[in-house]
Amino acid sequence: MTREASHLVSPRAAAGASDQTVLEFDWITELGDADLAAMKHILDVVAVTTGTNGFSEPLDDEQLAALASKIRYGLHAGTVHQLMVRSGGEVVGIVTLESCSQPARRHIVEIRRAAVPPHERGRFLRRGWGEVLRKCRAMGWEIAQIDVSEDGPIVLW
Repeated sequence: MTREASHLVSPRAAAGASDQTVLEFDWITELGDADLAAMKHILDVVAVTTGTNGFSEPLDDEQLAALASKIRYGLHAGTVHQLMVRSGGEVVGIVTLESCSQPARRHIVEIRRAAVPPHERGRFLRRGWGEVLRKCRAMGWEIAQIDVSEDGPIVLW
């Protein structure tokens, strides 16, 4: 499996603090079962606690299968880019990007999903969005759109 990953040491670790957490920003090219299970867990936690990720309750089997199918198809077609943020091997955040297919809109990418469990929020906001922007530049996208739910809090990370 090919991957594009960035490894960053947390600011506390770089400053010599005992937190030696290394964050891995992993742009996966295939959605395996373990990553799918981790994604479901994060989406379920966010749905129950804040409900701002497009789901108001935990995903059922049918919803999960549809989501997995769409992401897997998009990864294969090159229209979906899936970021898995890992800490100590555990997935602690996800971002799903989807590029526009119309020729006149190929410079636009939509941030379809960004989810971080509440207990992980605040740890990597700048570095996470910095990684998303790095990917946007690398792909030649000039505009990144994000649709935020009207009924939820603005703070995602």
